Amino acid sequence: LRTMQFNSHDYSIVTQNLNGPCPLISVVNVLVLRGSATLPRTSYVTRDALTHLVADSLLLKVFRNVTDFEFTPALSLFDLLRVNLYHGWLPDPQFVEITIGGLTYNQVVEQICDDDNVNRFLLQEFLNENVSQLTYHGLVSLTQAMHDGELAVLFRNNHFHTIYKRKDLLYLLVSDSGYVNEPTIVWESFNSVDGNSVFFASDFSLGSPSIVNSPERGVCNTDSDVLPLTPLGSSFCFCAFAAVTEIQTDSFIL
Repeated sequence: LRTMQFNSHDYSIVTQNLNGPCPLISVVNVLVLRGSATLPRTSYVTRDALTHLVADSLLLKVFRNVTDFEFTPALSLFDLLRVNLYHGWLPDPQFVEITIGGLTYNQVVEQICDDDNVNRFLLQEFLNENVSQLTYHGLVSLTQAMHDGELAVLFRNNHFHTIYKRKDLLYLLVSDSGYVNEPTIVWESFNSVDGNSVFFASDFSLGSPSIVNSPERGVCNTDSDVLPLTPLGSSFCFCAFAAVTEIQTDSFIL
């Protein structure tokens, strides 16, 4: 755990060690910074303790639709906790050669695998050109969709991140345990599709070092830093690839 200041209050947030439960950590940190949950006064917390903390928050069973994600049982966790889940993998509206906006990832993969589909090469090109699962149009749309002061979870690059909007700017919470003893590294700017970002302290003053390349840092531990571009079949789910096994094995009963 590490202590940080947010909105003039001190909070203990969870950082990730090797193979830590990335989606669970993001959800817990959102609940903590919202004031909906409190972590124990210890230097570390177990996965089971985090599971119980989230389970206690499930008493408020309000279901809302999370748009732009293919539904899986694991993702219903975000609905139950009223935590918005976002992504920035949106095609440019000027990309009129194909209609992709209404398709799920599974449907895109199926069309790529269909030799009779005249758009399969264009669909593959879209995936190849946006391997980080973020586009400029997606970043702009994400900034517009989030309201000021909102804490949510961002899915990008097969990773889950705690995201915060402050004064029309987006920030990612630095939850890598490698920075637990760096008081000036708490938030990371999120305003670029190429991975270049700036560190900030808990009061959003400029941190040090000032420049970091996010894709090389690997905040969340997965088998791959980017989504495989080879079609994997209809069982491959856009979001559940990184989350469904991990959350289900953490004994969440939804």
